[in-house]
Amino acid sequence: MKLIYPLFILIIAIAAPSTCQENAEEWLERGNELFSQGDYEEAIEAYDEALRLDPENPVAWSNKGTALINQRRYEEAIQAFDEVIRIDPELASAWSYKGGALHELGEYDEAIVALDQAIGLEPENGSIWSLKGSALYFQGEYDEALTAIEEAIRLEPDSTIAWSLKADILYEQGDYQEAITAVDEVIRLMPDYPAAWSNRGELLWRLERYDESLEALDRAIQLDSDLADAWYNRGEALKAQGRDEEADVAYTRAKELGYSS
Repeated sequence: MKLIYPLFILIIAIAAPSTCQENAEEWLERGNELFSQGDYEEAIEAYDEALRLDPENPVAWSNKGTALINQRRYEEAIQAFDEVIRIDPELASAWSYKGGALHELGEYDEAIVALDQAIGLEPENGSIWSLKGSALYFQGEYDEALTAIEEAIRLEPDSTIAWSLKADILYEQGDYQEAITAVDEVIRLMPDYPAAWSNRGELLWRLERYDESLEALDRAIQLDSDLADAWYNRGEALKAQGRDEEADVAYTRAKELGYSS
């Protein structure tokens, strides 16, 4: 079963301009406007102008870092957030974004160090706990990952990201029934999310509940007929029922859509 969500999803709230030199503030506001339009490259240029005039402005560094993350320029983003941390080491968001960038680079040990700093400063932020859980998941530390995700869910019980991660962890632990319970929470929150239905279908066929599995997979395909995982899982459920010809059709469609195990 593949992760339902990308592991590092940024929901960026651009901070308000700080009181600094007037021209620097104007560049910062210009950068924020460009950022909101999705023009990250020009936004970065504007933030650089603000920083040229006011190099100790943590807001400009932070907003530059978030723009760099949106361009997947993670090494540069880390450098920007290191500047924020140098100026204001008590800013939890800087530590969490740094942790997220490290996560995307596969530097999970360093990511966890940064995220623990963020949690120490802002322990009631469920998103940070989710990101830590994800880093632990990728290290194969499933028990610790589950502990972190349970805390994320306690803090944000309607977080689809946290429930999705919980399902993936439980899947890796072989606890398919509890994983279904977690996936059902994702479906409750996002009933038209095809990947969740596909994952539900896979879990059900692993529990040999083939008819229920096919119902879930048919729903996934109804929502997204190009979802390769759903077609592959449908093939597995059909094959388990001895419906080999139908299974071959599903496998072929999955392959056409680029399925890879």
